[in-house]
Amino acid sequence: MSHVISTRLKENLYSALERIADTRQRSFSEIVQDALQCYVEDYADYKIAVDRLHDHTDEIIDSSELERRLGWHKG
Repeated sequence: MSHVISTRLKENLYSALERIADTRQRSFSEIVQDALQCYVEDYADYKIAVDRLHDHTDEIIDSSELERRLGWHKG
């Protein structure tokens, strides 16, 4: 199922999306859908990060500890 939406875009954003669609040989609608999907995924990642930041029980480690835990530590 799909839904139709209507929105106003500033000229520079509209032109940029048109150029991307032309370059990728895809429809304008596909490019807008891809962009919105990326935004939704990025927002979900952001929300997780903020939630973890405010969770005082969530352990904070530095990059060297992260590398050690991932087995990337040399030495």
